[in-house]
Amino acid sequence: MTPPPPPPSPGPLPPIGAAEPPKRRRTGCIVAAVAVGALALLCLCVAVVWVLPRVRDGGASLTDLVGPTRVSTRSVGATPTSIANIRGGAIFADDFSSNAHGWEEGVIDEVGIRRAVEGGAYRIGIDSDMRVAWSTAGNEFDVDDFVLEVDATPVAGPDDNGYGVVFRYVDRENFYYFEISSDGYYQLRSNYQDEWVNLIDWIETDAINLGKQLNHITVMARGNQFEFQINGQTVATFEDDTFASGTFGVAVSTGEQGGVHVAFDNLEVRELR
Repeated sequence: MTPPPPPPSPGPLPPIGAAEPPKRRRTGCIVAAVAVGALALLCLCVAVVWVLPRVRDGGASLTDLVGPTRVSTRSVGATPTSIANIRGGAIFADDFSSNAHGWEEGVIDEVGIRRAVEGGAYRIGIDSDMRVAWSTAGNEFDVDDFVLEVDATPVAGPDDNGYGVVFRYVDRENFYYFEISSDGYYQLRSNYQDEWVNLIDWIETDAINLGKQLNHITVMARGNQFEFQINGQTVATFEDDTFASGTFGVAVSTGEQGGVHVAFDNLEVRELR
């Protein structure tokens, strides 16, 4: 992935990266089998005995990550864990009534990315397809254990989109990205040494308000343990050792269609003690 040239104004390279391919919709198939008498009953019994323990196990953990030390586990649709015990004082809060915290603003014409604090929200728009654009609060907010919350509202573009938060952001080539979509999916991935790695591939959930509705996104981190909530409902927990600390921010991504525009508001980060 070769990042586009920086905008004309001085400053760091623009936070742009090539997005992952669009969501892969999972479709089921119905397999019908016709058998006779005792043979059918025998096959059914064998299938039940073999399958049920694996259903209870909940599937295998994700271990196919880059690098020998990156061992991760996932629990999808989990109940809240002990990670969310005591929330400490606020580290950061922004209602975007102004750009007092210096969020990146401007237009990158080559790929049609626009970022601005406007109308009491931080807005990111992407005209081109297969792109990710993000902005962070700055490296002075380097945190390890935290609760990150933000309101996010898609205001334009297709429902096949992505938007959410970046966290444990070390630099533009190393961070986590938790995103949801307007058509009801969520995903967790990392940008590791400038390569996207899917930690949790797109999973459908009824916790998301569909279409152009506001969604409240929460990420909790304690050490290598993460918990993800959408509108107060825990949808997944995860363990990963890749990044121990970093700053945070918001991000938007496009799939096969561009034109996505998302407004973020009421971003808050608190200590998790």
